[in-house]
Amino acid sequence: FNRTSVAARDIVEGSELFVDYGQSWFLTRDGVFELVPVQESYEKAQAFLGEYAKLLLGVERTVEDEEEEKEEEEVEQNYNILDLLEQDKLILGEEAQSDLWELIKTFPYPTRERQALPDTAKDAIRAALGDIMTVEEENSIRDMEYLKEHGKCVDNIVPGTSTIPHAGRGAFATRFIPKGGLVSPVPLVHIADKTTTYMYDEMIGPHGNLVRNTSEIVGKQIILNYCFGHPNSTLLLFPYSSNVAYVNHHLTEYNAEIRWATDFDFFHKQEWLDKSVDFLEKEWTAGLALEFIATRDIQPGEEVFINYGEEWQRAW
Repeated sequence: FNRTSVAARDIVEGSELFVDYGQSWFLTRDGVFELVPVQESYEKAQAFLGEYAKLLLGVERTVEDEEEEKEEEEVEQNYNILDLLEQDKLILGEEAQSDLWELIKTFPYPTRERQALPDTAKDAIRAALGDIMTVEEENSIRDMEYLKEHGKCVDNIVPGTSTIPHAGRGAFATRFIPKGGLVSPVPLVHIADKTTTYMYDEMIGPHGNLVRNTSEIVGKQIILNYCFGHPNSTLLLFPYSSNVAYVNHHLTEYNAEIRWATDFDFFHKQEWLDKSVDFLEKEWTAGLALEFIATRDIQPGEEVFINYGEEWQRAW
């Protein structure tokens, strides 16, 4: 409750948003993300680009560990390299640069440092003149027309005090949403076995240690209240998009409904809908998404409701 995200610096329109999970988050997920670069990786990749620039310019490579080489000379030489790059004094043409860079990027032994390098030969020159992270950030910015065509709007609803007594918070429309229009995308985390949300008391185990007493369920985790599921299935689907958890239930006056996401192929894997729960249990990344769709025109400031179903109504 009441958690907000605040910009750590100015964010340009169309920029992707990031938070810092810490380096260990990537270092422990190599099997999922394939050697994501960390801070040290970018530093080494930037140093490599300095040598790459010398190669393109035909400048003799200097040995870094030569004791007689003075720091002042290194700085002066670096400025000369940048000046030559800016003047386009390259001994290799664009096609040769492209072939060389492709060879570097597709070398069969991946490292975090190589993953940190820019994707194209042109971006390699830009990064050598500036820095890799700036080039990555500039390349990540999307034109607003592109986002309107390919993205999904997540700010159609905001939280507020629900109009339903004792319901707590609800979701309210920030703008007019026509019938059939998108209220919000709803990306999902799948939980293959809903019994993982059950809580048990403890008892003394055979070796004198505390173990779970699985013979008696003493409660269920609160996340269960926000999941979609079916009484005849062990599968739970937890929605984690911004503000969708605030959409309350109304059995008769609902103005939105849920459906599987459309035009969202980069996130929603349609083929997963034909897979078994056993398949989903082995998938450790999200790949399903729903959408909340307006069943009638929704006015600005109006609370959004969906119908959780009669079974939920009876249980509540």
